[in-house]
Amino acid sequence: MWLDDGGEVPVAPRVAPGSGQDVASPAQIQAARDRHRERVARVMARRQAPVIADVVAKGGRVVFASRLAPMLSAELTPGAIRALEKRPDVLGLDLDVPITSLIEEGTEAIRAHEVWGDGLEGDPGTTVAVVESGTVYPSSAYLTWADNLPRARL
Repeated sequence: MWLDDGGEVPVAPRVAPGSGQDVASPAQIQAARDRHRERVARVMARRQAPVIADVVAKGGRVVFASRLAPMLSAELTPGAIRALEKRPDVLGLDLDVPITSLIEEGTEAIRAHEVWGDGLEGDPGTTVAVVESGTVYPSSAYLTWADNLPRARL
């Protein structure tokens, strides 16, 4: 679920190494980034709190609340989904739906068996495709940019 941040997210500081008196050390740059990250986290917590309370009041369960983006993942009843869609601070809901793998159909469509028959099987250590289900997995390598991202039990 995507939330309205209310325009409260502070702009990231523009602290960079410079020359002369404008020199910032790596430690100063990291400290500025950390302060900014904490300001964003406080805004997110404040903006998410009423929605989280509403989710719980409607019998739902918050699975993940981002510290750095206006985003929640929750398990909800159909009634709770309809109610949350009406909240002005909820910009949108992405529903998780079961998906069916089409890997067999895909390999047939690209005629992979023909090249496999010629001994061209590739490197088993090479990723050929990434299949996204729409579910937020906080442990995903794609989210490693978010230091201190809380880990949810999924």
